[in-house]
Amino acid sequence: VGVFLLDEKGEFAVLRAANSEGGRRMLARQHRLQIGKVGIVGYVTSSGEARIATDVGEDAVYFNNPDLPMTRSEMALPLKASGQIIGSLDVQSTESSAFSTDDIALFNTLADQVAIAIENNRLFAETAQALEEAQNTHRQYLRQEWDREMTEHQHNGYMFTPQGVVAQTVLADGADAPHGKDPTSRAKVDDGQHASTAVPIQVRGETVGVIRVQDGGENREWTDDELNTIKSVADQVAVALENARLFEQTVRRAEREKKAMEITNKIRSTNDPKEMLRIAVEELQGALKASRAQIILEPSSAPGPDPSNGNGSGNHHNNENAG
Repeated sequence: VGVFLLDEKGEFAVLRAANSEGGRRMLARQHRLQIGKVGIVGYVTSSGEARIATDVGEDAVYFNNPDLPMTRSEMALPLKASGQIIGSLDVQSTESSAFSTDDIALFNTLADQVAIAIENNRLFAETAQALEEAQNTHRQYLRQEWDREMTEHQHNGYMFTPQGVVAQTVLADGADAPHGKDPTSRAKVDDGQHASTAVPIQVRGETVGVIRVQDGGENREWTDDELNTIKSVADQVAVALENARLFEQTVRRAEREKKAMEITNKIRSTNDPKEMLRIAVEELQGALKASRAQIILEPSSAPGPDPSNGNGSGNHHNNENAG
């Protein structure tokens, strides 16, 4: 028994599974048959109709296969998914005239089940790939958002000392944080006098910070309970930080939408087109704290002016802040 699947271009039926020794040799050399031209598999994958062949008559030429020298009869059935031919189920026997038309009906049911399993596996693989791509995109977006957060805001680290909690300005890029399946670093000696451990603060797989714990004793060994406690705290800190970032992001978005609505309402307060333009540029300039704002109205067929000088054949309105 062998399973052939069409290649991406739909030109060849490629052997993908086989249960005989000869079939496995054919698998190793990536055996394939041209659709519509070679063998009954080629016929079936082209026509979509099952076919039986024997080693006598006009079909005898199909059995000149050194890898399967004992084959005396063959039956190929189309594999179909969503109405499309995706391959062929190829059944061979060492007996002449081993298959009949009654066998076609029986094996068609098996072929349908094989096709469904193959299609489900393909859909699962495509779904898994799409999910992985979406996760990678989200991680990239999350990394960019946290990079922007660190750039726009000065974040402090905090260190507990015998004198109390001390604020420190840090670059929270997680460079000192361990990575891998076990992100916890055990009993690392920093300067020959202090043993320390470090646990990353991770938001959905992205390291945004690190918790470091030091002990004055050089031979300090961190127990599993202690490490689990630090990791638990790191997880809670990560959740709190991400929630705070998302809340701030939501507030900023709400402020932008509110400001846009205020500008829109002011523009709608007049029916004078020139006044609308004046209000728009003034409000935009103020909202964006820009040194200059400009609106230019041009016929669609006319070439656009150079916005740097405000000249052109159309109407325009400028607002400039000398400060």
